[in-house]
Amino acid sequence: MVFINSKKFFFTIVQTYYKDIGKVLEEPINGDILIAYQSPTSQSAALSKKFRTLHIDLSQTKDEILSHFVKNTRYEIRRAQNKDELELTITTEPGAQFIADFVIFYNQFSAQKGLPPCESEFLEALNSRRLLSLSVIKNKTGDALVFHAHIVCNGRARLFKSASYFRGVDTKAKALIGRANRYLQAEEIFYFKEIGLSLYDFGGISLDEQSDDLGGIDKFKMSFGGHPVEEYHCFHPISFFGKLAFLFLKRKWK
Repeated sequence: MVFINSKKFFFTIVQTYYKDIGKVLEEPINGDILIAYQSPTSQSAALSKKFRTLHIDLSQTKDEILSHFVKNTRYEIRRAQNKDELELTITTEPGAQFIADFVIFYNQFSAQKGLPPCESEFLEALNSRRLLSLSVIKNKTGDALVFHAHIVCNGRARLFKSASYFRGVDTKAKALIGRANRYLQAEEIFYFKEIGLSLYDFGGISLDEQSDDLGGIDKFKMSFGGHPVEEYHCFHPISFFGKLAFLFLKRKWK
């Protein structure tokens, strides 16, 4: 089982992905608090949060997967592929420069959106365990339009971070970026199928109709088909020190 350790103040948080919390707790864990992201069950966890997402079964044929895309999404992908002169890169072995480029691009995007920045140390920790995939799509002059990051583990690729450069561009450029994003998303799904993964995970849906941004993101993800799934982010103290820290942190995690 793969664990990612990170320091928070004076204690160690141990993270794992897509495994049942009950099975994870049977393993030796060297840390203070365990976070099991997207566990199928929550019964063994001291605290859990429901997480809704969309899954695509990658055992389907490419044509079967494509048939579930909405009509306009298929059209946008074809146009991007055939007319927009775009160049894309998808890799499960990103180098240091690729990671640095992603972090710079994403943090510019997150500052515009009021989102937390992406920490390069966490991406590097994922990459050191071969759990990271990075993707970028560029226009014909080599300017990056969209970056995606995925966490790849236990037969699943899960969209982790996505950034597009929309601010300060005109309507025509926005349309190009939208097509590029759809094209990149489709190619990633097919890439992960080709390398033998069994599941594509869109990394969450909000179902928040009151937010234009979140509603737009949900609509984008749903345009690729997939079926809705409920999983759990599970939190569990391991050490004595972790139990003390958990008393304070559980307020934040509820």
